Amino acid sequence: MRPLIVIFTFLLIATICITVPYTQAQVVITSDNIPMEVGTVMTYTSHSDDEGFEVNVGLEGANREWDFTNLIFDEFETDTIMDPETLEEAGEFPDANLIVRSLEGVSGLSLGEGYLFDIVSDSGWYTIGQLMVPGEGGVLDFPLDFAENPIQKMVLPSELDEEWEVGINYSLGMLAPDTLQGGIFDSLLIRIDIDGFSEFDAWGTVNYSGGVVEALRQHTILSGNMTVFGVLSIMGQRREVEVYADELETTQEYRWIAPDLGYIATITSMPLEDDPEFNLASRVRLRYLLPGLVVEEFRLDFGEVNVGEAGVAEIQLGNEGEGFASITRIEIKEELQEELEALVDLPFNIEPDSSYAMRFLWSPMGESNLGGISIELYHNDPDAENPISISLIGATPTNVSVDDLTPAEFALGQNYPNPFNSSTVIPFTIAAPQDVKLNVVDLKSRSVWNIVNEQLAPGHYEYSFTPVDLPAGIYIYRLTAGKSTESRKLVFLR
Repeated sequence: MRPLIVIFTFLLIATICITVPYTQAQVVITSDNIPMEVGTVMTYTSHSDDEGFEVNVGLEGANREWDFTNLIFDEFETDTIMDPETLEEAGEFPDANLIVRSLEGVSGLSLGEGYLFDIVSDSGWYTIGQLMVPGEGGVLDFPLDFAENPIQKMVLPSELDEEWEVGINYSLGMLAPDTLQGGIFDSLLIRIDIDGFSEFDAWGTVNYSGGVVEALRQHTILSGNMTVFGVLSIMGQRREVEVYADELETTQEYRWIAPDLGYIATITSMPLEDDPEFNLASRVRLRYLLPGLVVEEFRLDFGEVNVGEAGVAEIQLGNEGEGFASITRIEIKEELQEELEALVDLPFNIEPDSSYAMRFLWSPMGESNLGGISIELYHNDPDAENPISISLIGATPTNVSVDDLTPAEFALGQNYPNPFNSSTVIPFTIAAPQDVKLNVVDLKSRSVWNIVNEQLAPGHYEYSFTPVDLPAGIYIYRLTAGKSTESRKLVFLR
Protein backbone atom coordinates (compact mmCIF):
# COMPACT_ATOMS: atom_id res chain seq x y z
CA MET A 1 0.00 0.00 0.00
CA ARG A 2 3.00 2.34 0.35
CA PRO A 3 2.84 3.51 -3.32
CA LEU A 4 -0.73 4.69 -2.72
CA ILE A 5 0.53 7.02 0.00
CA VAL A 6 2.97 8.67 -2.38
CA ILE A 7 0.38 8.80 -5.19
CA PHE A 8 -2.26 10.69 -3.26
CA THR A 9 0.19 12.97 -1.44
CA PHE A 10 1.63 14.05 -4.81
CA LEU A 11 -1.92 14.37 -6.22
CA LEU A 12 -2.89 17.04 -3.73
CA ILE A 13 0.41 18.92 -3.92
CA ALA A 14 0.21 18.99 -7.71
CA THR A 15 -3.26 20.56 -7.64
CA ILE A 16 -2.53 23.29 -5.10
CA CYS A 17 -1.47 25.86 -7.72
CA ILE A 18 -0.73 25.60 -11.44
CA THR A 19 -0.31 29.30 -12.29
CA VAL A 20 -0.87 32.40 -10.14
CA PRO A 21 0.57 35.78 -11.09
CA TYR A 22 1.90 38.42 -8.65
CA THR A 23 4.09 41.43 -9.14
CA GLN A 24 5.20 42.65 -5.71
CA ALA A 25 4.28 42.24 -2.05
CA GLN A 26 1.84 45.15 -2.00
CA VAL A 27 -0.14 43.98 -5.03
CA VAL A 28 -3.29 41.99 -4.35
CA ILE A 29 -3.93 38.87 -6.38
CA THR A 30 -7.38 38.81 -7.91
CA SER A 31 -9.07 36.58 -10.43
CA ASP A 32 -7.93 38.99 -13.16
CA ASN A 33 -4.25 38.18 -12.37
CA ILE A 34 -4.53 34.47 -13.15
CA PRO A 35 -3.45 33.39 -16.67
CA MET A 36 -6.44 31.75 -18.33
CA GLU A 37 -5.90 32.36 -22.06
CA VAL A 38 -6.85 29.29 -24.05
CA GLY A 39 -3.99 27.81 -26.04
CA THR A 40 -1.21 29.02 -23.73
CA VAL A 41 1.62 26.45 -23.61
CA MET A 42 4.13 26.56 -20.76
CA THR A 43 7.37 24.53 -20.91
CA TYR A 44 9.12 23.19 -17.81
CA THR A 45 12.34 21.39 -16.98
CA SER A 46 12.03 18.91 -14.12
CA HIS A 47 13.93 16.38 -12.03
CA SER A 48 12.92 13.83 -9.37
CA ASP A 49 15.15 11.80 -7.05
CA ASP A 50 13.98 9.55 -4.21
CA GLU A 51 17.35 9.98 -2.50
CA GLY A 52 17.16 13.77 -2.69
CA PHE A 53 19.38 16.48 -4.17
CA GLU A 54 20.59 19.83 -2.86
CA VAL A 55 18.49 22.99 -3.26
CA ASN A 56 18.30 26.44 -1.68
CA VAL A 57 14.75 27.56 -0.90
CA GLY A 58 15.86 30.69 0.95
CA LEU A 59 14.11 32.48 3.79
CA GLU A 60 10.68 33.98 4.31
CA GLY A 61 10.19 37.74 4.21
CA ALA A 62 10.53 40.62 1.77
CA ASN A 63 13.13 41.57 -0.85
CA ARG A 64 14.59 38.08 -1.18
CA GLU A 65 16.65 36.85 -4.14
CA TRP A 66 16.54 33.34 -5.62
CA ASP A 67 18.83 32.11 -8.38
CA PHE A 68 17.67 28.99 -10.23
CA THR A 69 19.80 29.36 -13.36
CA ASN A 70 21.85 26.28 -12.40
CA LEU A 71 18.75 24.09 -12.04
CA ILE A 72 18.28 23.01 -15.67
CA PHE A 73 17.68 19.33 -16.31
CA ASP A 74 17.40 16.89 -19.22
CA GLU A 75 13.66 16.24 -18.74
CA PHE A 76 11.06 18.59 -20.23
CA GLU A 77 7.27 18.75 -20.02
CA THR A 78 4.48 21.19 -20.89
CA ASP A 79 1.24 22.53 -19.46
CA THR A 80 -1.49 23.64 -21.88
CA ILE A 81 -4.60 25.70 -21.10
CA MET A 82 -7.43 23.94 -22.90
CA ASP A 83 -10.61 25.24 -24.55
CA PRO A 84 -13.67 23.88 -22.68
CA GLU A 85 -15.82 24.51 -25.75
CA THR A 86 -13.88 22.02 -27.88
CA LEU A 87 -12.63 19.56 -25.24
CA GLU A 88 -14.90 16.54 -25.07
CA GLU A 89 -13.73 15.64 -21.56
CA ALA A 90 -14.93 19.03 -20.27
CA GLY A 91 -18.41 17.52 -20.01
CA GLU A 92 -17.28 15.61 -16.91
CA PHE A 93 -16.96 18.94 -15.03
CA PRO A 94 -19.15 21.54 -16.78
CA ASP A 95 -18.63 24.19 -14.07
CA ALA A 96 -14.86 24.41 -14.66
CA ASN A 97 -13.70 27.64 -16.32
CA LEU A 98 -9.96 26.78 -16.33
CA ILE A 99 -8.74 23.44 -17.68
CA VAL A 100 -5.03 22.63 -17.74
CA ARG A 101 -3.54 19.58 -19.41
CA SER A 102 -0.41 18.63 -17.52
CA LEU A 103 1.88 15.83 -16.40
CA GLU A 104 2.19 17.56 -13.05
CA GLY A 105 -1.44 16.97 -12.15
CA VAL A 106 -1.25 13.22 -12.64
CA SER A 107 2.23 12.59 -11.23
CA GLY A 108 2.34 9.07 -9.84
CA LEU A 109 -1.15 8.16 -11.05
CA SER A 110 -0.76 7.31 -14.72
CA LEU A 111 1.78 7.19 -17.52
CA GLY A 112 -0.52 9.41 -19.56
CA GLU A 113 -1.24 13.09 -19.19
CA GLY A 114 -4.26 14.45 -17.39
CA TYR A 115 -6.63 17.40 -17.06
CA LEU A 116 -7.09 19.55 -13.98
CA PHE A 117 -10.55 21.14 -13.84
CA ASP A 118 -10.63 24.40 -11.89
CA ILE A 119 -13.06 27.13 -10.94
CA VAL A 120 -11.66 30.66 -10.71
CA SER A 121 -14.01 33.20 -9.12
CA ASP A 122 -13.72 36.58 -7.40
CA SER A 123 -13.56 34.85 -4.01
CA GLY A 124 -11.26 31.90 -4.65
CA TRP A 125 -9.51 29.39 -6.91
CA TYR A 126 -10.51 25.73 -6.56
CA THR A 127 -9.84 22.37 -8.19
CA ILE A 128 -13.03 20.39 -8.64
CA GLY A 129 -11.78 17.41 -10.63
CA GLN A 130 -8.97 15.55 -12.32
CA LEU A 131 -9.23 13.20 -15.26
CA MET A 132 -6.47 11.05 -16.68
CA VAL A 133 -6.33 10.67 -20.44
CA PRO A 134 -4.56 8.20 -22.70
CA GLY A 135 -0.96 8.97 -23.56
CA GLU A 136 2.11 7.02 -24.46
CA GLY A 137 1.66 3.89 -22.40
CA GLY A 138 -1.18 5.47 -20.44
CA VAL A 139 -4.83 4.49 -20.09
CA LEU A 140 -8.05 6.26 -19.14
CA ASP A 141 -8.63 5.02 -15.59
CA PHE A 142 -11.28 7.03 -13.74
CA PRO A 143 -12.17 10.65 -12.91
CA LEU A 144 -11.36 12.06 -9.48
CA ASP A 145 -14.36 14.17 -8.50
CA PHE A 146 -13.77 16.82 -5.81
CA ALA A 147 -16.85 18.89 -6.67
CA GLU A 148 -18.54 18.25 -3.31
CA ASN A 149 -15.38 19.18 -1.41
CA PRO A 150 -13.20 21.30 -3.75
CA ILE A 151 -9.46 21.66 -3.15
CA GLN A 152 -8.76 25.32 -2.44
CA LYS A 153 -5.69 26.57 -4.28
CA MET A 154 -5.96 30.08 -2.88
CA VAL A 155 -8.22 32.72 -1.43
CA LEU A 156 -9.06 35.57 -3.79
CA PRO A 157 -8.21 38.38 -3.47
CA SER A 158 -4.94 37.44 -1.74
CA GLU A 159 -1.68 39.10 -0.68
CA LEU A 160 1.52 38.54 1.33
CA ASP A 161 0.91 36.71 4.64
CA GLU A 162 -2.45 35.41 3.41
CA GLU A 163 -2.99 31.90 4.79
CA TRP A 164 -5.69 29.33 4.12
CA GLU A 165 -6.44 25.71 4.87
CA VAL A 166 -5.98 23.05 2.22
CA GLY A 167 -6.99 19.43 2.27
CA ILE A 168 -8.74 16.56 0.65
CA ASN A 169 -11.28 14.04 1.88
CA TYR A 170 -11.70 11.37 -0.76
CA SER A 171 -12.93 7.81 -1.07
CA LEU A 172 -11.97 5.47 -3.90
CA GLY A 173 -13.31 1.99 -4.54
CA MET A 174 -11.54 -0.72 -6.52
CA LEU A 175 -11.58 -4.45 -7.06
CA ALA A 176 -9.81 -6.48 -4.39
CA PRO A 177 -6.92 -8.73 -5.50
CA ASP A 178 -7.40 -12.46 -4.94
CA THR A 179 -4.22 -12.56 -2.88
CA LEU A 180 -5.61 -10.24 -0.18
CA GLN A 181 -6.94 -12.11 2.87
CA GLY A 182 -7.44 -15.25 0.83
CA GLY A 183 -9.74 -13.52 -1.65
CA ILE A 184 -12.63 -13.07 0.82
CA PHE A 185 -13.25 -9.41 -0.07
CA ASP A 186 -15.43 -8.30 -2.96
CA SER A 187 -13.72 -4.92 -3.24
CA LEU A 188 -11.50 -2.41 -1.47
CA LEU A 189 -12.41 1.05 -0.19
CA ILE A 190 -9.57 3.57 0.18
CA ARG A 191 -10.22 6.65 2.28
CA ILE A 192 -7.83 9.60 2.16
CA ASP A 193 -7.88 12.46 4.67
CA ILE A 194 -5.19 15.09 4.08
CA ASP A 195 -4.99 18.39 5.92
CA GLY A 196 -2.60 21.29 5.83
CA PHE A 197 -2.18 24.95 5.08
CA SER A 198 -0.80 27.21 2.40
CA GLU A 199 0.46 30.80 2.67
CA PHE A 200 2.32 33.51 0.80
CA ASP A 201 5.40 33.86 2.99
CA ALA A 202 8.01 35.73 0.89
CA TRP A 203 8.56 37.90 -2.18
CA GLY A 204 11.55 39.09 -4.16
CA THR A 205 13.28 38.37 -7.47
CA VAL A 206 13.79 35.04 -9.21
CA ASN A 207 16.58 34.51 -11.74
CA TYR A 208 15.65 31.68 -14.13
CA SER A 209 15.97 30.76 -17.80
CA GLY A 210 13.80 33.73 -18.82
CA GLY A 211 15.78 36.33 -16.86
CA VAL A 212 15.09 38.11 -13.57
CA VAL A 213 11.44 38.63 -12.56
CA GLU A 214 9.61 39.69 -9.43
CA ALA A 215 7.79 36.81 -7.77
CA LEU A 216 5.83 35.79 -4.71
CA ARG A 217 6.59 32.55 -2.85
CA GLN A 218 3.83 30.18 -1.76
CA HIS A 219 4.55 27.69 1.04
CA THR A 220 2.38 24.57 1.44
CA ILE A 221 2.56 21.87 4.15
CA LEU A 222 0.44 18.72 4.01
CA SER A 223 -0.03 15.66 6.20
CA GLY A 224 -2.80 13.19 6.92
CA ASN A 225 -3.73 9.54 6.99
CA MET A 226 -4.99 6.78 4.77
CA THR A 227 -7.15 3.80 5.64
CA VAL A 228 -7.96 0.78 3.46
CA PHE A 229 -11.07 -1.30 4.10
CA GLY A 230 -11.99 -4.66 2.68
CA VAL A 231 -15.64 -4.76 1.60
CA LEU A 232 -17.62 -7.97 1.72
CA SER A 233 -21.22 -9.11 1.98
CA ILE A 234 -22.36 -11.17 4.95
CA MET A 235 -25.93 -12.46 4.86
CA GLY A 236 -26.88 -9.72 2.43
CA GLN A 237 -25.38 -6.91 4.48
CA ARG A 238 -22.34 -4.82 3.46
CA ARG A 239 -19.40 -5.01 5.86
CA GLU A 240 -16.20 -2.94 5.90
CA VAL A 241 -13.16 -4.43 7.59
CA GLU A 242 -10.04 -2.32 8.19
CA VAL A 243 -7.06 -4.07 6.59
CA TYR A 244 -4.51 -1.25 6.48
CA ALA A 245 -3.95 2.15 8.08
CA ASP A 246 -1.04 4.53 7.80
CA GLU A 247 -0.11 8.12 8.48
CA LEU A 248 0.73 10.08 5.35
CA GLU A 249 4.23 11.52 5.43
CA THR A 250 4.47 15.28 5.93
CA THR A 251 5.53 17.06 2.75
CA GLN A 252 6.49 20.69 2.20
CA GLU A 253 6.46 22.54 -1.09
CA TYR A 254 7.42 26.02 -2.32
CA ARG A 255 6.14 27.67 -5.48
CA TRP A 256 7.44 30.95 -6.91
CA ILE A 257 4.78 32.89 -8.81
CA ALA A 258 5.34 35.76 -11.26
CA PRO A 259 2.91 38.11 -13.08
CA ASP A 260 1.75 37.01 -16.52
CA LEU A 261 4.02 33.94 -16.36
CA GLY A 262 2.38 31.94 -13.59
CA TYR A 263 4.64 29.85 -11.42
CA ILE A 264 8.37 29.98 -12.16
CA ALA A 265 9.64 27.25 -9.85
CA THR A 266 8.35 24.41 -7.68
CA ILE A 267 10.50 22.66 -5.08
CA THR A 268 9.13 19.69 -3.12
CA SER A 269 10.80 18.44 0.05
CA MET A 270 11.75 14.91 1.00
CA PRO A 271 9.04 12.97 2.91
CA LEU A 272 8.78 13.63 6.66
CA GLU A 273 10.54 16.99 6.28
CA ASP A 274 9.70 19.40 9.13
CA ASP A 275 12.29 22.13 8.48
CA PRO A 276 10.87 25.00 6.34
CA GLU A 277 14.45 25.84 5.30
CA PHE A 278 15.14 22.31 4.01
CA ASN A 279 18.06 21.81 1.59
CA LEU A 280 17.18 18.40 0.12
CA ALA A 281 14.43 18.13 -2.49
CA SER A 282 12.66 15.13 -3.94
CA ARG A 283 11.43 17.04 -7.00
CA VAL A 284 12.09 20.33 -8.79
CA ARG A 285 10.06 21.77 -11.66
CA LEU A 286 11.10 25.02 -13.37
CA ARG A 287 9.47 27.20 -16.01
CA TYR A 288 11.70 27.03 -19.07
CA LEU A 289 12.00 29.41 -21.98
CA LEU A 290 13.70 27.72 -24.91
CA PRO A 291 17.20 28.86 -25.88
CA GLY A 292 18.56 28.86 -29.43
CA LEU A 293 22.22 27.89 -29.12
CA VAL A 294 24.38 28.79 -32.13
CA VAL A 295 28.04 27.81 -32.62
CA GLU A 296 29.73 29.98 -35.21
CA GLU A 297 32.66 27.65 -35.85
CA PHE A 298 33.13 24.05 -34.71
CA ARG A 299 36.87 24.25 -34.05
CA LEU A 300 39.46 25.68 -31.67
CA ASP A 301 42.63 26.72 -33.49
CA PHE A 302 45.61 27.24 -31.18
CA GLY A 303 48.10 27.40 -34.03
CA GLU A 304 51.72 26.73 -33.06
CA VAL A 305 52.51 26.67 -29.32
CA ASN A 306 55.96 26.03 -27.81
CA VAL A 307 56.38 23.38 -25.12
CA GLY A 308 56.18 25.04 -21.71
CA GLU A 309 54.23 28.01 -23.04
CA ALA A 310 50.50 28.56 -23.45
CA GLY A 311 48.19 29.33 -26.36
CA VAL A 312 44.65 30.75 -26.25
CA ALA A 313 41.82 29.97 -28.67
CA GLU A 314 38.12 30.80 -28.58
CA ILE A 315 34.80 29.83 -30.10
CA GLN A 316 31.87 32.19 -30.56
CA LEU A 317 28.59 31.01 -29.02
CA GLY A 318 25.30 32.77 -29.71
CA ASN A 319 21.74 32.53 -28.46
CA GLU A 320 18.78 33.18 -30.78
CA GLY A 321 16.12 31.85 -28.38
CA GLU A 322 13.87 33.35 -25.69
CA GLY A 323 15.60 31.78 -22.69
CA PHE A 324 19.17 31.55 -21.44
CA ALA A 325 21.47 29.15 -23.31
CA SER A 326 23.81 27.38 -20.94
CA ILE A 327 26.94 25.27 -21.38
CA THR A 328 26.60 22.92 -18.42
CA ARG A 329 29.59 20.61 -18.87
CA ILE A 330 32.76 20.35 -20.96
CA GLU A 331 34.21 16.90 -21.61
CA ILE A 332 37.96 16.86 -22.32
CA LYS A 333 39.76 13.64 -23.21
CA GLU A 334 41.81 12.21 -20.37
CA GLU A 335 45.16 12.66 -22.12
CA LEU A 336 44.52 16.42 -22.44
CA GLN A 337 43.02 17.20 -19.04
CA GLU A 338 46.34 18.47 -17.62
CA GLU A 339 47.08 20.62 -20.68
CA LEU A 340 43.71 22.04 -21.80
CA GLU A 341 41.59 24.35 -19.64
CA ALA A 342 38.33 26.19 -20.24
CA LEU A 343 38.67 29.80 -19.05
CA VAL A 344 35.04 30.02 -17.93
CA ASP A 345 32.98 29.07 -14.90
CA LEU A 346 30.24 26.49 -15.43
CA PRO A 347 27.40 26.75 -16.07
CA PHE A 348 28.34 29.28 -18.77
CA ASN A 349 25.15 31.26 -19.52
CA ILE A 350 24.38 33.19 -22.71
CA GLU A 351 21.55 35.72 -22.61
CA PRO A 352 18.92 35.83 -25.38
CA ASP A 353 19.99 37.76 -28.51
CA SER A 354 23.61 37.76 -27.34
CA SER A 355 26.90 36.12 -28.24
CA TYR A 356 29.99 35.41 -26.18
CA ALA A 357 33.49 34.12 -26.75
CA MET A 358 34.34 30.97 -24.80
CA ARG A 359 38.12 30.85 -24.32
CA PHE A 360 40.39 27.87 -23.83
CA LEU A 361 44.04 27.68 -22.72
CA TRP A 362 46.38 25.01 -24.10
CA SER A 363 49.72 24.46 -22.32
CA PRO A 364 51.54 21.56 -24.06
CA MET A 365 53.84 19.66 -21.70
CA GLY A 366 55.67 17.86 -24.51
CA GLU A 367 55.70 17.49 -28.29
CA SER A 368 52.08 17.29 -29.33
CA ASN A 369 49.64 17.47 -32.24
CA LEU A 370 45.94 18.12 -31.52
CA GLY A 371 44.81 16.93 -34.96
CA GLY A 372 41.90 14.47 -34.73
CA ILE A 373 41.09 15.34 -31.10
CA SER A 374 37.84 17.02 -30.06
CA ILE A 375 36.08 18.23 -26.93
CA GLU A 376 32.37 17.89 -26.15
CA LEU A 377 30.13 20.76 -25.00
CA TYR A 378 26.98 19.74 -23.08
CA HIS A 379 24.19 22.31 -22.98
CA ASN A 380 20.52 22.98 -22.21
CA ASP A 381 19.07 23.43 -25.72
CA PRO A 382 16.75 20.45 -26.38
CA ASP A 383 16.57 21.24 -30.10
CA ALA A 384 20.34 21.18 -30.75
CA GLU A 385 22.77 18.29 -31.04
CA ASN A 386 23.95 17.35 -27.55
CA PRO A 387 26.83 17.22 -26.95
CA ILE A 388 28.37 19.51 -29.56
CA SER A 389 31.77 18.34 -30.81
CA ILE A 390 34.49 20.96 -31.23
CA SER A 391 37.58 19.94 -33.22
CA LEU A 392 41.01 20.96 -31.89
CA ILE A 393 43.80 22.27 -34.11
CA GLY A 394 47.30 23.00 -32.86
CA ALA A 395 50.79 21.57 -32.46
CA THR A 396 54.20 22.20 -30.98
CA PRO A 397 56.71 23.50 -33.60
CA THR A 398 59.10 20.58 -33.16
CA ASN A 399 56.31 18.15 -33.95
CA VAL A 400 54.68 19.57 -37.08
CA SER A 401 54.59 22.80 -39.05
CA VAL A 402 51.66 25.16 -38.86
CA ASP A 403 50.74 24.34 -42.47
CA ASP A 404 50.17 20.72 -41.45
CA LEU A 405 47.83 21.46 -38.53
CA THR A 406 44.87 19.57 -39.99
CA PRO A 407 42.64 17.06 -38.21
CA ALA A 408 43.52 13.40 -38.68
CA GLU A 409 39.91 12.22 -38.82
CA PHE A 410 36.95 12.38 -41.18
CA ALA A 411 33.99 14.11 -39.47
CA LEU A 412 30.61 15.58 -40.39
CA GLY A 413 29.21 18.18 -37.98
CA GLN A 414 25.60 19.12 -37.20
CA ASN A 415 24.20 21.87 -39.37
CA TYR A 416 23.40 25.16 -37.67
CA PRO A 417 20.93 26.61 -37.13
CA ASN A 418 18.68 23.57 -37.01
CA PRO A 419 15.73 23.76 -37.61
CA PHE A 420 16.09 26.61 -40.15
CA ASN A 421 13.79 28.46 -42.53
CA SER A 422 16.12 30.13 -45.03
CA SER A 423 19.74 29.06 -44.86
CA THR A 424 21.91 26.75 -42.76
CA VAL A 425 25.62 25.91 -42.52
CA ILE A 426 27.01 22.37 -42.77
CA PRO A 427 30.51 21.85 -41.25
CA PHE A 428 32.80 18.91 -42.03
CA THR A 429 36.44 17.88 -41.82
CA ILE A 430 38.57 15.68 -44.08
CA ALA A 431 42.04 14.35 -43.30
CA ALA A 432 43.56 13.95 -46.78
CA PRO A 433 43.12 15.26 -50.35
CA GLN A 434 40.04 13.45 -51.62
CA ASP A 435 37.07 13.61 -53.94
CA VAL A 436 34.28 14.95 -51.72
CA LYS A 437 30.53 14.79 -52.22
CA LEU A 438 28.03 16.54 -49.97
CA ASN A 439 24.40 16.16 -50.92
CA VAL A 440 20.92 16.28 -49.41
CA VAL A 441 18.39 13.45 -49.78
CA ASP A 442 14.81 12.98 -48.60
CA LEU A 443 13.66 10.24 -46.24
CA LYS A 444 13.32 7.88 -49.23
CA SER A 445 17.00 8.46 -50.12
CA ARG A 446 16.13 10.45 -53.23
CA SER A 447 18.68 13.17 -53.97
CA VAL A 448 17.17 16.66 -53.72
CA TRP A 449 20.27 18.91 -53.63
CA ASN A 450 24.00 18.69 -54.43
CA ILE A 451 26.20 21.00 -52.37
CA VAL A 452 29.77 19.80 -53.03
CA ASN A 453 31.21 17.55 -55.74
CA GLU A 454 34.93 18.23 -56.11
CA GLN A 455 38.37 17.38 -54.80
CA LEU A 456 39.27 19.19 -51.58
CA ALA A 457 42.48 19.56 -49.61
CA PRO A 458 42.61 18.32 -46.00
CA GLY A 459 41.06 20.68 -43.47
CA HIS A 460 37.86 21.98 -41.96
CA TYR A 461 35.07 23.30 -44.25
CA GLU A 462 31.71 24.99 -43.80
CA TYR A 463 29.23 25.18 -46.70
CA SER A 464 25.99 27.14 -46.76
CA PHE A 465 22.80 25.36 -47.85
CA THR A 466 19.97 27.61 -49.07
CA PRO A 467 17.14 25.49 -50.50
CA VAL A 468 14.90 26.87 -53.23
CA ASP A 469 11.44 25.43 -54.00
CA LEU A 470 12.04 22.61 -51.50
CA PRO A 471 9.08 21.48 -49.34
CA ALA A 472 9.45 21.84 -45.59
CA GLY A 473 10.35 18.63 -43.77
CA ILE A 474 13.11 16.40 -42.46
CA TYR A 475 16.03 15.65 -44.78
CA ILE A 476 19.33 13.78 -44.63
CA TYR A 477 22.62 15.39 -45.62
CA ARG A 478 25.37 12.95 -46.53
CA LEU A 479 29.13 13.46 -46.78
CA THR A 480 31.29 11.05 -48.81
CA ALA A 481 35.07 11.36 -48.94
CA GLY A 482 36.97 8.44 -50.41
CA LYS A 483 35.61 5.32 -48.71
CA SER A 484 34.20 7.23 -45.72
CA THR A 485 30.53 8.22 -45.48
CA GLU A 486 28.58 9.93 -42.72
CA SER A 487 25.01 11.28 -42.56
CA ARG A 488 22.97 13.59 -40.30
CA LYS A 489 19.42 14.95 -40.20
CA LEU A 490 18.31 18.53 -40.79
CA VAL A 491 14.88 20.14 -40.41
CA PHE A 492 13.72 22.71 -42.99
CA LEU A 493 10.86 25.04 -42.04
CA ARG A 494 9.04 27.46 -44.33
